[in-house]
Amino acid sequence: MPQRIFIPAKDEQGEYTRCLISMANLTHRKRLELDLQKSQKKYKHLFQAAHDGIALFGRQGELQESNISLSHLLGYHKDELERMKISDLAENAAKKILSDHLEDLEIMGFVSVEMELGKKNGDVLPVEASITWQPEEEIFQIMARDISMRKRLEESRKLYSERLEQEVEIRTQELRESQQEAIRQKKYAEGIIYGSPIPMFVLDRDHRITYWNKACEDLTGYSGEKMTGTDHQWKPFYPHRRPLLADLIMERDIDTTRRLYEEMKLRESTTVHGAYEAEAYFPKLGEEGISETRRRREASLFQRCPYSR
Repeated sequence: MPQRIFIPAKDEQGEYTRCLISMANLTHRKRLELDLQKSQKKYKHLFQAAHDGIALFGRQGELQESNISLSHLLGYHKDELERMKISDLAENAAKKILSDHLEDLEIMGFVSVEMELGKKNGDVLPVEASITWQPEEEIFQIMARDISMRKRLEESRKLYSERLEQEVEIRTQELRESQQEAIRQKKYAEGIIYGSPIPMFVLDRDHRITYWNKACEDLTGYSGEKMTGTDHQWKPFYPHRRPLLADLIMERDIDTTRRLYEEMKLRESTTVHGAYEAEAYFPKLGEEGISETRRRREASLFQRCPYSR
């Protein structure tokens, strides 16, 4: 695209009798101008269509331009925003920074912070703000992203965490108290077992002796220290290994129970559900031996008691 310049020229008598025509090719310049216009138009479209709130403000904080999203976020009309200063929109610590420290922001060039902006209705909007100094245009650009949903989620997680922590503390205290009560009851039960005048022993699920009381020591001649932790409960009564009534009741082996104890007056207990009673004579009961009458009575008493737990 040529550019023509007409320059009138005078003759020797001073009359305009000639014309100087100058021509230049402006194609490249025009193309650059068109590209610039397109770029500006594209930038303007992106500026207005952006989801985040965007505003441009000068060195004194005066708002020069804002997009539709910022208007929607804060509830102000675009014309209202562009008559305000950026510090008028800020809340708390951000207000002082945007009013007194813009020179520092210019030196930094870019900063991204969480801050609060004031809405027209008086509410406070938490945003993630990116502030950029654009030296070519000598202007600040701020992009504000609404993070109110994220803040609510964070607050919800915090409250949930606090409630969970309190719940764990309560449950831990209840468990601790329950354990203390279990220990107290265990000691109480141990006291009853050890202090009982009735011979008693207790087996665990592996048929190992956990308790062997003093009366059982006196009756059998075997000490609790020697018997506890072993599965030798048969030793005081039989010359070879075989299950006692307590072992069979634990395994619910009724057939073997009847086969081994049928001749010992085996019968179901009238006082304890699921327990059995039997009477037997053990001639070698006790390492030093005891009288036959006492032996019969105490051995019978021992076998009648269901000590399977």
